[in-house]
Amino acid sequence: EFDKAKAVEVSNFIAAKAFEALPGSLRVNREDAVKMRWILTWKIKEDGSKKAKARAVLLGYQDPKYEERATTAPTTTRQTRQIQLQISAALGFVTQKGDVTGAFLQSREYPDQLLCIPTPEICIAMGLPPETVTRVRRACYGLVDAPLEWYRSVSTAFQKLGLTRTWSDPCCWVFAPHGTVRGIISAHVDDFVFSGSDTDQEWQDILQAIRTEFKWSDW
Repeated sequence: EFDKAKAVEVSNFIAAKAFEALPGSLRVNREDAVKMRWILTWKIKEDGSKKAKARAVLLGYQDPKYEERATTAPTTTRQTRQIQLQISAALGFVTQKGDVTGAFLQSREYPDQLLCIPTPEICIAMGLPPETVTRVRRACYGLVDAPLEWYRSVSTAFQKLGLTRTWSDPCCWVFAPHGTVRGIISAHVDDFVFSGSDTDQEWQDILQAIRTEFKWSDW
């Protein structure tokens, strides 16, 4: 079961193009490359049964620039969530929850130069020999700045859709054309809460664009 779970995770890395093969002529110092490991756990489902879960993570503490990178990212507050639910109840909004799958792998292209030796399974899937040094292209799990890169990716995507980030909470966005609130989104890393009218076509178009922009495990 864990082999199957690993295969799913490997396919996520390949689909995200998380790593890039280096030119054969390029000589790099393997000591500068971050290594990876598997984290294997049993996830308890609602019916009490177990499901194997595998996550490949980079050993972020091996990053040569570890001490220079930003290590904190904002998350929404309980107060914001409660206010969102109160406003939604008052305005008759429909509230939905969305959970992004493999969130960090869906972040923007990694802005810095970083080398990594992927797990043997990922190397083979890339058509490379095990222990090959590659270039990191996505802020993968394990990197100290991965949560911040994911937040920046989400914030940029929402801004392009016409959403405004609130002053009181950097993880809360509103759709409020002409000063009238017609939609609210709050986010805690990869868990999102959406509130708006199911008869508001502009809001529904925004939700559809968000569902298309990222890959979701449930909505």
